[in-house]
Amino acid sequence: MKPKRQLVPSVTWIVAALLGLLLLAIFFTWLMEVRSGGHVRSVHSMNLRQIGQAALMYAMENDGRLPETNLGPDGIPTEGETTSVHRYAMALSRKSDLTSIGVFISPIDRHPGVHQDLRNRPIARGRQTNEANAVNPDFLESGISYQLIGGLAMDSPTTTPLAITRGLREDGTWDSDNGVYGTDGGYIVFLAGNIRWSRDLISEFGQLQDLAGAPTANILETLSPDHAIYGDPEPPIADGTRGVGARVEDRGR
Repeated sequence: MKPKRQLVPSVTWIVAALLGLLLLAIFFTWLMEVRSGGHVRSVHSMNLRQIGQAALMYAMENDGRLPETNLGPDGIPTEGETTSVHRYAMALSRKSDLTSIGVFISPIDRHPGVHQDLRNRPIARGRQTNEANAVNPDFLESGISYQLIGGLAMDSPTTTPLAITRGLREDGTWDSDNGVYGTDGGYIVFLAGNIRWSRDLISEFGQLQDLAGAPTANILETLSPDHAIYGDPEPPIADGTRGVGARVEDRGR
């Protein structure tokens, strides 16, 4: 009686099975990254939307003017002082519910100057409505994922940018080193309250409007000389002073 033949899988079948499992693992990894990226981008845009709304709330209690370019350390306008992005954030926190540092930090921001571990810390010590309240030193330790524009007023054109994802350059592209998303793009929230994702500002449909209403890819051309852009870590359009943005008149306009 002949012994029964054992069924031994061929080498080809084993290799095919392993390749199939590998491809399946790669697919699920890709799917998780896509879902995670979509979630992060939603959080990022929500942060900017909240910042824009808080700025408008600030203007309602400040004779139609958004945070000025002379904010003191505690976010209160003071003669002889110069606004920084942290002072701007402090000012907004006094007039809104933006009390957490995390509102000003994108979850995807991996710049070494941004400290994700501080996201759950408060912006200020004590009650936000207290005029004597001081900024939390923890907040000053971290960079911010957004660039904020000071000196705006409610009667400025509604197409004026109010806050942007950090990394926008004068040529309308996003910086590979300082940009939160590298060169992929970023968000812009406008004075009208609307928010937009832009891969760049060069294309016909991605451009901003300058003071005369003409299309432009240079955000500085949308601002008058009494406006300033603040960002920390230094954005590409900063003047080289940490935390203090470039005033338009200093750039030869």
